[in-house]
Amino acid sequence: MQAIVTRLASIGLGLMCLAFAISLAAYTYMGSFMRIIGDDYCYAARLRQFGFWMTQWQSFVAIVGYNGNRYSLNLFSALVDLFGPRANAALPGLALLVWLVGLAWAWRNGTWLAGFRTPPLSWLLAAEALVFFTLSQAPDLDQALYWRSGMLTYLAPVITGSILLGLILWQANRPRAHIILLGATFLLALISAGFSEVGAVAHITGLACLVAWGGYEAWRWRRKVTPNSGPRPRLIAPAGCALAGSLAALLLLAFSPSTYLNIQNMPPTAPLLSTVQIALYSARIFIVYVTIKRMTLPNLLLFCFALASGALLAAWTARSGNPRPIMSVHRWLLALAGIVATCLLTVFACMIPNAYVQSGYPELRALIIPRFVLVASIAGSGWLTGWFVHSRLARRPPRVSHMASLLAGLIMVVAALSPLYATSPILSRAPLFTKWALLWDQRDQQIRYAASYKQGSLQVMELDHIIPRVGELQVGGWYIQCADQYYDIQIVPNLPGWDQDRTP
Repeated sequence: MQAIVTRLASIGLGLMCLAFAISLAAYTYMGSFMRIIGDDYCYAARLRQFGFWMTQWQSFVAIVGYNGNRYSLNLFSALVDLFGPRANAALPGLALLVWLVGLAWAWRNGTWLAGFRTPPLSWLLAAEALVFFTLSQAPDLDQALYWRSGMLTYLAPVITGSILLGLILWQANRPRAHIILLGATFLLALISAGFSEVGAVAHITGLACLVAWGGYEAWRWRRKVTPNSGPRPRLIAPAGCALAGSLAALLLLAFSPSTYLNIQNMPPTAPLLSTVQIALYSARIFIVYVTIKRMTLPNLLLFCFALASGALLAAWTARSGNPRPIMSVHRWLLALAGIVATCLLTVFACMIPNAYVQSGYPELRALIIPRFVLVASIAGSGWLTGWFVHSRLARRPPRVSHMASLLAGLIMVVAALSPLYATSPILSRAPLFTKWALLWDQRDQQIRYAASYKQGSLQVMELDHIIPRVGELQVGGWYIQCADQYYDIQIVPNLPGWDQDRTP
């Protein structure tokens, strides 16, 4: 009987993983139509002008057509440009794959550190759910995922941060700290926090909370050390190294020569008190009006999904004979309080850079970072609550636990229908994206052909803004200057063609 239940559970997990994978594949497919657009031309032009290594230095110390102080953004933009325009098409899918791997690894290491033993497919399901609910609620998905410059600036810190968290938790599970691993943790944090100021402050806040939690766990272990108290938690050293790397990254971002030069041409920054007030107001808008009032249903669905998965994993652990940690009411409430506090502090921190520099609400694409923080917090709270509730029900008659498991299974099935339902809206713009990519490739080939024959200038088609609020090549526009340097020819985008009925 136990073997049948285990097999059915594996099949159920596999089907739910497939349901989420279908929607994520749809995002990947839409991203495959992306090419160079907007600021991408400026990064590519800089690479053509200075070469790979000199571009990193020139961008950091001189005024350029983008935020040159963001050294990780400069590095990865140049790496992508080495493979040509088609690399932009592969980047969204590659980013989602790396994100899934990082989250699954972090989830596995986190559950093991807490004493939970969960089936491997649950790691993948948790990662897929976090990615799907983050993308489906993204304030500006086009700029945050499909546009390379926006994705590397704001989504990349979330992706690399997931890998960083997995590395920290993996080291915490090891019997002793290793100097090489700690150095790698510092370096990864330095890179991960170097994509943008918002990513840096999110790293610092989250890691500071993790260090505080590690200190509490170490204090708790010393107080209750017994022969059966389990291995000593070793979270402080790796989390502390990551925090140090993130702080170093923030200093590099804030005090780079390009930052100093750019500030001379910008309006005065907001005073400290005004910055805090604006950040608090922005955080309130994002949490109360955007998340709670406008996205109640998807977040409630996410909480129920996590609640049901926590209960089912607790039931699976009990039936498989694995040791299950006892979660007291005090421990459960303390963990929930830690999640909520970390979430609120990190969301507030994400609002500070824009409040300080521009005295306003952040750009929508930047909100992908606090959106992920909220999604992860809701999922973590639901999962812990589900595990705690099942541990309470385990003291009841077996039929009560069985009925609860059946109800949890039904909830997960209903929640798994959400990504399937979302697939069609994701793909609804595929014909438009297909047309745009075809015309872009034709124009790119035409420009390169003319440049190879050293033509002085060339008239080309002006394409539509496939990514909203990201400029295309237009006569007199800023990006046309970067495109001229990139192609090494003067481009005059004044020919019609986009609005004509052309079937891809």
